[in-house]
Amino acid sequence: MELPAIARGAFRALFVYDVADTIDLAQLRTVRGEGVARAPLQLRREASSEFIQYPVAPMIVRLSDLESPRATVRAKIFDFGVVSLRVSVPFAGPWDEFAALTRTLRGNPALEAQAHAALDDVLAEIASALDDPHPALVEDYFVLEVDRFDEPLEAKRLTDEFGQALAQLL
Repeated sequence: MELPAIARGAFRALFVYDVADTIDLAQLRTVRGEGVARAPLQLRREASSEFIQYPVAPMIVRLSDLESPRATVRAKIFDFGVVSLRVSVPFAGPWDEFAALTRTLRGNPALEAQAHAALDDVLAEIASALDDPHPALVEDYFVLEVDRFDEPLEAKRLTDEFGQALAQLL
C-alpha cells in the first residue's frame, strides 16, 4: 500500500530554556533588531475559554533563518524566566522523505547547537531584563506536523491503514 504524500507539513523543534527567575517583559522593545509583540494564547473556538489565558502574555520575535537545515526560528519570551525557541523546517513531498528528514533532524546535535547560539544572542540582548539569571536548563520537543496530504485522507483511514508508518515516525 502506497503511503500518502504530504502537500504541506513541517518538522518543528522546540527548545525550552529556563534562564532566570523572571524576565521583565516591559523592558523588551526589540530583540536582534526585530520588534517584539505580545503573544496571547490562541485556542480554537471549540476549546476557547476566557478562563484559559496567560496572566502575562509572552513576547514573540522572529529571529534569523537557519541555512542548514533551511528553517525559520522564533523566540517566545515568558515573564516566568523561560525563553522558548521554535525551529520550523517546512516540508512537502513523499512520506518516506519526511520520515527520513525527521529522523535526521531529531538526531542532529548541530540543530540544538544552532538553537543554543540563537539563545545566547537573545540573552545578551535582554540581559538587563533578567532577574537572577542562571545557566540555562533545556527541554526539547519535536513536533511532526502534517497540515494537508496531497489527497484528502480521513483520520480513521490514516490510523487504520498507515498506523505502522505513523508509529515509525516516532
